[in-house]
Amino acid sequence: MTSLRRLTGKTSTDAERGKLILESTSLIRNNGAAIVEDVIEDLLRSGAWQTYTFPDGTHHEWLDREFDYFVSAQQFDWDKIKRNITKPGVLCLVADSSGRSPNPGNHRRALDEIKVQFPHVTMVKLVSDHVRDIAANKTKRRQYERNGNVTRAVEGSPWVFRVKRSSDATIDDRADAIVARLLDDPALAKRVYQKLHASDSARRYRGNGMAKGKQVIPRARGI
Repeated sequence: MTSLRRLTGKTSTDAERGKLILESTSLIRNNGAAIVEDVIEDLLRSGAWQTYTFPDGTHHEWLDREFDYFVSAQQFDWDKIKRNITKPGVLCLVADSSGRSPNPGNHRRALDEIKVQFPHVTMVKLVSDHVRDIAANKTKRRQYERNGNVTRAVEGSPWVFRVKRSSDATIDDRADAIVARLLDDPALAKRVYQKLHASDSARRYRGNGMAKGKQVIPRARGI
């Protein structure tokens, strides 16, 4: 499988990253799902997309939360990309590096400012606010990356993904999520253990026919 696993972002030069951006563009346009998602993940983890110089000397720089501008500037096929993101972890990376709106924000310029250099760039919301909130929450993100599911994008809204509801998950998935939550909060885990232990003791006590220290006399049927 062709991959950009050699991307380093931090150590390579702007010129080297420029060549890699051209290669990644070619891979995204000419390959299927596995390659496309691999390339997107590599670009995000490496940071190579943030500063690079093409062979013709054109230099581009993007702030931490301008990945959506970068994707638009490269004229990637939005539909193809949204169809090929299948891993919750990659979707969280996209959320980390993109913005909510065309307005300026933390580590992000306004769209009007971007258009001075890139007139054709548009602002398309890459992920829903729900996914963004999950990515920003340490506990929810860990659960989602472990047990979550990226379902189809909402029609007419590229990269606005629905997240699989916990009620749709299997019993094992829900159990894993509960365990992850308890491991993240020792005080809560201790309290849950105490309550479960107390409930189990009470259930066994009643099961032996005792309640409030007295013999329980079963009622006859029909009474």
